[in-house]
Amino acid sequence: MPVLYERMADDASGAVCPVLTERLDRARYFRADGSPWAIFADIAQASPVERLSSSFPALSTVASVHGAATVAEAYELAPLIQDAAAAAAGDLRVVNSGTIDRYVNLWGEKRMRYLGSSYVRPVVPHGAAGRLPAARLRQARTPKIIVAGMTRVLECIADLPGVLLPAKSTTVIESDADLCWLLGILNSRLMGFYYLSVYGGDRLHGGYLRIGPPQLRNLPVPEYDQANDIHRALAERVGQLLAFRERRHAGQAQVLQEQIDELVYRIYGLTDAEQLVVEQSPGPLCGHAGRPGRRSRA
Repeated sequence: MPVLYERMADDASGAVCPVLTERLDRARYFRADGSPWAIFADIAQASPVERLSSSFPALSTVASVHGAATVAEAYELAPLIQDAAAAAAGDLRVVNSGTIDRYVNLWGEKRMRYLGSSYVRPVVPHGAAGRLPAARLRQARTPKIIVAGMTRVLECIADLPGVLLPAKSTTVIESDADLCWLLGILNSRLMGFYYLSVYGGDRLHGGYLRIGPPQLRNLPVPEYDQANDIHRALAERVGQLLAFRERRHAGQAQVLQEQIDELVYRIYGLTDAEQLVVEQSPGPLCGHAGRPGRRSRA
């Protein structure tokens, strides 16, 4: 029995109306094994969502993916945070979703709100770090990727020196793979498209996505191959991008980001038709206005 699919958006007057109507094959889009229903995916036959899901291993097979803090730990952390003039040696800089942008750690630039308090340069001083749970202290001192939660698109930063303490509402990814390579994958236009396609149906008011370990663990990510020229090139471009971002060279960073997207397409073997679907898809990465949504019924 087919399922009626309607994609909604605001028209010129601001009224919500269907912009796409299709009858979907139930067996294709609504799986009985409990995996996500990709009913927010682009309906075009060239959409790469299904192929990526079936052709590449899940992120959980190549990385450790876990929440940064339990609710209890979040409250235990609060009295340890201080607002510092600058981070001293051994201090842990505290970040949460509000101070994470794509590739950019906004610590010291954007105020962090945490359990009713506001900080400019939040740190857990070196002398207080020992009061953290042992697992969280190890996590903070370890090179990692930190993913923001409840954002409109995947936003990830790398903590290569191990100096950031991820607070509530973030996810931590640790891997033996090159973290610059993995960061390029996660922040790419392709992965943003995939995430919105698979999990976009659960978006909250304002277009915010639920981003946490259960969703991230299932993202299709190839195994890192250091001998592969394209894999190495991706890691190198991301390293260059991080350096440009740190120096606030926005123009060069934009060029590198476009090169990164192209390399990710090649790593996943996208055809020209699949790439066109990604590039033309609605959503935050493509700069479209409005609030696309969906309704479905049997």
